[in-house]
Amino acid sequence: MAPRPPQASLNGLGDLSALQTAWFDAVLKDDSAGLRAVPPVLLYFMGENRWRGFDELPTPVRTRSWFLGAGGALADGPGETGSRSYDYDPLDPVPTAGGATMIHGAFPAGPADQAAVEARADVLTFTTAPFAEATTLFGEVTATFFAASTAVDTDFVVRLCRVDGDGTSLGIADGIVRASWRDSYAGTGRWQPRHEPSVLEPGRTYEYTVSLWHTAFTVAPGERLRVQITSSCHPRWDRNPNTGAIAYDATETVVARQTVLFGGGHPSRLTAGIL
Repeated sequence: MAPRPPQASLNGLGDLSALQTAWFDAVLKDDSAGLRAVPPVLLYFMGENRWRGFDELPTPVRTRSWFLGAGGALADGPGETGSRSYDYDPLDPVPTAGGATMIHGAFPAGPADQAAVEARADVLTFTTAPFAEATTLFGEVTATFFAASTAVDTDFVVRLCRVDGDGTSLGIADGIVRASWRDSYAGTGRWQPRHEPSVLEPGRTYEYTVSLWHTAFTVAPGERLRVQITSSCHPRWDRNPNTGAIAYDATETVVARQTVLFGGGHPSRLTAGIL
Protein backbone atom coordinates (compact mmCIF):
# COMPACT_ATOMS: atom_id res chain seq x y z
CA MET A 1 0.00 0.00 0.00
CA ALA A 2 1.36 3.42 -0.90
CA PRO A 3 1.99 5.84 1.99
CA ARG A 4 -0.83 8.26 2.64
CA PRO A 5 -0.19 11.80 1.34
CA PRO A 6 -0.09 14.76 3.72
CA GLN A 7 -3.41 16.38 4.58
CA ALA A 8 -5.05 17.76 1.48
CA SER A 9 -5.03 21.50 0.90
CA LEU A 10 -8.34 23.34 1.31
CA ASN A 11 -6.98 26.52 -0.29
CA GLY A 12 -7.47 28.80 2.70
CA LEU A 13 -10.78 27.29 3.82
CA GLY A 14 -9.36 25.83 7.02
CA ASP A 15 -9.01 22.15 7.79
CA LEU A 16 -11.34 19.39 6.63
CA SER A 17 -12.65 18.56 10.10
CA ALA A 18 -13.74 22.18 10.63
CA LEU A 19 -15.45 22.19 7.26
CA GLN A 20 -17.29 18.98 8.06
CA THR A 21 -18.41 20.42 11.39
CA ALA A 22 -19.71 23.54 9.63
CA TRP A 23 -21.67 21.35 7.22
CA PHE A 24 -23.28 19.41 10.07
CA ASP A 25 -24.13 22.70 11.79
CA ALA A 26 -25.85 23.88 8.63
CA VAL A 27 -27.81 20.65 8.15
CA LEU A 28 -28.66 19.77 11.76
CA LYS A 29 -28.78 23.19 13.44
CA ASP A 30 -29.80 25.41 10.52
CA ASP A 31 -26.66 27.46 11.16
CA SER A 32 -24.87 28.11 7.89
CA ALA A 33 -22.49 30.78 9.16
CA GLY A 34 -19.52 28.47 8.87
CA LEU A 35 -20.23 27.76 5.19
CA ARG A 36 -20.62 31.34 3.93
CA ALA A 37 -17.08 31.48 2.58
CA VAL A 38 -17.19 27.97 1.10
CA PRO A 39 -17.87 27.47 -2.63
CA PRO A 40 -21.09 25.56 -3.42
CA VAL A 41 -19.10 22.66 -4.89
CA LEU A 42 -15.89 21.25 -3.43
CA LEU A 43 -14.09 18.46 -5.28
CA TYR A 44 -10.98 16.57 -4.26
CA PHE A 45 -8.41 16.11 -7.04
CA MET A 46 -6.05 13.17 -6.71
CA GLY A 47 -2.58 13.79 -8.02
CA GLU A 48 -2.81 17.38 -6.76
CA ASN A 49 -3.81 16.34 -3.21
CA ARG A 50 -6.07 19.37 -2.86
CA TRP A 51 -9.70 20.43 -2.94
CA ARG A 52 -10.96 22.77 -5.63
CA GLY A 53 -14.02 24.98 -5.29
CA PHE A 54 -16.59 25.61 -8.04
CA ASP A 55 -19.83 27.56 -8.35
CA GLU A 56 -21.40 24.48 -9.93
CA LEU A 57 -20.36 20.97 -10.82
CA PRO A 58 -17.96 21.29 -13.77
CA THR A 59 -18.17 19.24 -16.93
CA PRO A 60 -15.22 18.03 -19.02
CA VAL A 61 -14.22 20.42 -21.78
CA ARG A 62 -13.43 17.47 -24.07
CA THR A 63 -12.84 13.75 -24.12
CA ARG A 64 -9.61 11.99 -24.97
CA SER A 65 -8.89 8.40 -25.93
CA TRP A 66 -5.73 6.36 -25.59
CA PHE A 67 -5.48 3.25 -27.78
CA LEU A 68 -3.96 -0.11 -26.88
CA GLY A 69 -1.06 -1.02 -29.14
CA ALA A 70 1.81 -3.38 -29.81
CA GLY A 71 4.56 -3.75 -27.26
CA GLY A 72 2.32 -2.58 -24.45
CA ALA A 73 1.87 0.92 -25.88
CA LEU A 74 -1.02 3.21 -24.96
CA ALA A 75 -1.13 5.91 -27.63
CA ASP A 76 -3.27 8.76 -28.95
CA GLY A 77 -4.29 6.86 -32.07
CA PRO A 78 -4.83 3.24 -33.11
CA GLY A 79 -1.75 1.55 -34.50
CA GLU A 80 -1.14 -1.66 -36.39
CA THR A 81 -3.37 -4.67 -35.84
CA GLY A 82 -2.17 -6.98 -33.12
CA SER A 83 -3.14 -9.02 -30.09
CA ARG A 84 -1.91 -10.17 -26.68
CA SER A 85 -3.02 -13.22 -24.74
CA TYR A 86 -2.96 -14.64 -21.24
CA ASP A 87 -4.40 -17.61 -19.35
CA TYR A 88 -6.93 -17.02 -16.58
CA ASP A 89 -7.09 -19.78 -13.97
CA PRO A 90 -9.96 -19.32 -11.47
CA LEU A 91 -7.95 -21.34 -8.94
CA ASP A 92 -5.14 -18.75 -9.08
CA PRO A 93 -6.94 -15.38 -9.28
CA VAL A 94 -5.29 -11.97 -9.33
CA PRO A 95 -5.44 -10.63 -5.74
CA THR A 96 -7.23 -7.39 -4.94
CA ALA A 97 -4.80 -4.48 -4.52
CA GLY A 98 -6.56 -1.31 -3.38
CA GLY A 99 -9.48 0.27 -5.19
CA ALA A 100 -12.98 1.29 -4.10
CA THR A 101 -13.39 -1.64 -1.75
CA MET A 102 -15.12 -2.15 1.59
CA ILE A 103 -12.98 -5.12 2.62
CA HIS A 104 -11.33 -4.81 6.02
CA GLY A 105 -8.02 -6.26 7.06
CA ALA A 106 -5.63 -7.51 4.40
CA PHE A 107 -7.30 -5.69 1.47
CA PRO A 108 -7.49 -1.97 2.35
CA ALA A 109 -9.10 0.52 -0.03
CA GLY A 110 -7.32 3.32 -1.85
CA PRO A 111 -4.49 3.79 -4.35
CA ALA A 112 -2.30 0.73 -3.84
CA ASP A 113 1.04 -0.15 -5.42
CA GLN A 114 0.37 -2.46 -8.37
CA ALA A 115 3.86 -3.99 -8.69
CA ALA A 116 2.87 -7.47 -7.53
CA VAL A 117 -0.23 -7.48 -9.73
CA GLU A 118 1.60 -6.29 -12.84
CA ALA A 119 4.35 -8.89 -12.39
CA ARG A 120 1.83 -11.69 -13.05
CA ALA A 121 1.63 -13.41 -16.43
CA ASP A 122 -2.17 -13.13 -16.43
CA VAL A 123 -2.17 -9.31 -16.33
CA LEU A 124 -1.65 -7.30 -19.52
CA THR A 125 -0.38 -3.72 -19.26
CA PHE A 126 -0.39 -0.85 -21.75
CA THR A 127 1.44 2.38 -20.89
CA THR A 128 1.60 5.91 -22.36
CA ALA A 129 4.70 7.95 -22.95
CA PRO A 130 5.46 10.49 -20.18
CA PHE A 131 3.05 13.44 -20.22
CA ALA A 132 4.57 16.73 -21.38
CA GLU A 133 2.10 18.87 -19.41
CA ALA A 134 -0.30 18.49 -16.49
CA THR A 135 -3.55 16.81 -17.61
CA THR A 136 -6.66 16.46 -15.46
CA LEU A 137 -8.93 13.47 -16.02
CA PHE A 138 -12.44 14.29 -14.86
CA GLY A 139 -15.75 12.46 -14.93
CA GLU A 140 -16.46 8.97 -16.14
CA VAL A 141 -13.67 6.77 -17.47
CA THR A 142 -14.61 3.96 -19.86
CA ALA A 143 -12.73 1.19 -21.61
CA THR A 144 -13.84 -0.27 -24.92
CA PHE A 145 -11.95 -3.33 -26.09
CA PHE A 146 -12.19 -6.39 -28.28
CA ALA A 147 -11.44 -9.83 -26.88
CA ALA A 148 -11.90 -13.54 -27.48
CA SER A 149 -11.95 -16.37 -24.96
CA THR A 150 -11.78 -20.15 -25.13
CA ALA A 151 -14.44 -20.27 -22.39
CA VAL A 152 -18.24 -20.00 -22.64
CA ASP A 153 -18.21 -17.31 -19.95
CA THR A 154 -15.51 -15.30 -18.22
CA ASP A 155 -14.73 -11.90 -16.71
CA PHE A 156 -12.59 -8.97 -17.81
CA VAL A 157 -11.21 -6.46 -15.31
CA VAL A 158 -9.80 -3.13 -16.50
CA ARG A 159 -7.78 -0.84 -14.21
CA LEU A 160 -6.37 2.63 -14.87
CA CYS A 161 -3.10 3.44 -13.09
CA ARG A 162 -0.77 6.41 -12.67
CA VAL A 163 2.93 5.60 -13.12
CA ASP A 164 5.32 7.88 -11.22
CA GLY A 165 8.70 8.96 -12.48
CA ASP A 166 10.31 6.17 -10.45
CA GLY A 167 8.08 3.55 -12.09
CA THR A 168 5.66 3.05 -9.19
CA SER A 169 2.21 2.16 -10.53
CA LEU A 170 -0.79 3.24 -8.40
CA GLY A 171 -4.37 2.27 -9.15
CA ILE A 172 -6.76 5.13 -9.93
CA ALA A 173 -10.00 3.52 -11.09
CA ASP A 174 -11.23 0.11 -12.21
CA GLY A 175 -14.23 -1.84 -13.43
CA ILE A 176 -15.35 -5.32 -14.44
CA VAL A 177 -17.62 -6.93 -17.02
CA ARG A 178 -18.99 -10.47 -17.00
CA ALA A 179 -18.86 -11.70 -20.58
CA SER A 180 -22.26 -13.40 -20.51
CA TRP A 181 -23.84 -10.05 -19.52
CA ARG A 182 -21.88 -8.02 -22.11
CA ASP A 183 -25.02 -6.86 -23.93
CA SER A 184 -26.36 -5.29 -20.74
CA TYR A 185 -23.32 -2.98 -20.66
CA ALA A 186 -22.96 -2.40 -24.41
CA GLY A 187 -22.07 1.14 -25.47
CA THR A 188 -21.83 2.76 -22.04
CA GLY A 189 -20.41 0.20 -19.63
CA ARG A 190 -23.39 0.85 -17.36
CA TRP A 191 -26.00 -1.75 -16.50
CA GLN A 192 -29.06 -1.97 -18.75
CA PRO A 193 -31.31 -4.70 -17.29
CA ARG A 194 -33.40 -5.21 -20.43
CA HIS A 195 -30.85 -7.75 -21.70
CA GLU A 196 -30.53 -11.42 -20.76
CA PRO A 197 -27.25 -13.33 -20.25
CA SER A 198 -25.74 -14.93 -23.33
CA VAL A 199 -22.85 -17.39 -23.36
CA LEU A 200 -19.81 -16.87 -25.54
CA GLU A 201 -18.90 -18.73 -28.68
CA PRO A 202 -15.35 -19.86 -27.83
CA GLY A 203 -12.78 -18.23 -30.06
CA ARG A 204 -15.12 -15.53 -31.33
CA THR A 205 -14.17 -11.87 -30.88
CA TYR A 206 -16.63 -9.66 -28.98
CA GLU A 207 -16.68 -5.96 -28.18
CA TYR A 208 -16.86 -5.02 -24.49
CA THR A 209 -17.45 -1.71 -22.74
CA VAL A 210 -16.47 -1.31 -19.10
CA SER A 211 -17.17 1.68 -16.87
CA LEU A 212 -14.30 2.50 -14.53
CA TRP A 213 -16.64 4.88 -12.71
CA HIS A 214 -15.77 8.55 -12.20
CA THR A 215 -12.55 10.23 -11.15
CA ALA A 216 -10.83 13.58 -10.69
CA PHE A 217 -7.12 13.02 -11.18
CA THR A 218 -4.30 15.23 -12.42
CA VAL A 219 -1.36 13.58 -14.16
CA ALA A 220 1.80 15.63 -13.69
CA PRO A 221 4.46 16.22 -16.36
CA GLY A 222 6.76 13.20 -16.56
CA GLU A 223 4.13 10.80 -15.23
CA ARG A 224 2.39 8.16 -17.36
CA LEU A 225 -0.95 6.41 -17.52
CA ARG A 226 -1.23 2.62 -17.58
CA VAL A 227 -4.13 0.31 -18.37
CA GLN A 228 -4.27 -3.19 -16.91
CA ILE A 229 -6.45 -5.91 -18.42
CA THR A 230 -6.96 -9.18 -16.60
CA SER A 231 -9.83 -11.48 -15.61
CA SER A 232 -10.02 -11.44 -11.82
CA CYS A 233 -9.66 -9.26 -8.74
CA HIS A 234 -10.27 -11.50 -5.75
CA PRO A 235 -11.81 -11.23 -3.19
CA ARG A 236 -13.26 -7.91 -4.31
CA TRP A 237 -15.16 -9.71 -7.07
CA ASP A 238 -16.17 -13.37 -7.20
CA ARG A 239 -14.00 -15.54 -9.40
CA ASN A 240 -15.65 -16.59 -12.65
CA PRO A 241 -15.26 -20.39 -13.05
CA ASN A 242 -15.31 -19.97 -16.86
CA THR A 243 -17.99 -22.67 -17.18
CA GLY A 244 -21.15 -20.58 -17.29
CA ALA A 245 -22.00 -21.49 -13.70
CA ILE A 246 -22.39 -18.91 -10.96
CA ALA A 247 -19.40 -18.87 -8.61
CA TYR A 248 -21.23 -20.08 -5.52
CA ASP A 249 -22.83 -22.93 -7.50
CA ALA A 250 -19.67 -23.97 -9.31
CA THR A 251 -18.06 -27.33 -8.56
CA GLU A 252 -15.63 -27.23 -11.50
CA THR A 253 -13.44 -24.62 -13.14
CA VAL A 254 -11.58 -24.42 -16.44
CA VAL A 255 -8.59 -22.33 -17.51
CA ALA A 256 -9.51 -19.78 -20.19
CA ARG A 257 -7.16 -18.47 -22.84
CA GLN A 258 -7.97 -14.75 -23.23
CA THR A 259 -6.91 -12.74 -26.28
CA VAL A 260 -7.20 -8.96 -26.44
CA LEU A 261 -7.11 -7.46 -29.93
CA PHE A 262 -6.14 -3.92 -30.90
CA GLY A 263 -5.49 -1.70 -33.92
CA GLY A 264 -7.18 -1.78 -37.33
CA GLY A 265 -10.77 -2.94 -37.01
CA HIS A 266 -10.36 -3.49 -33.26
CA PRO A 267 -9.76 -0.02 -31.77
CA SER A 268 -9.42 -1.07 -28.12
CA ARG A 269 -9.12 2.10 -26.05
CA LEU A 270 -9.54 3.98 -22.80
CA THR A 271 -11.62 7.17 -22.88
CA ALA A 272 -11.77 9.89 -20.24
CA GLY A 273 -13.05 13.44 -19.88
CA ILE A 274 -10.45 16.21 -19.68
CA LEU A 275 -11.09 19.24 -17.48
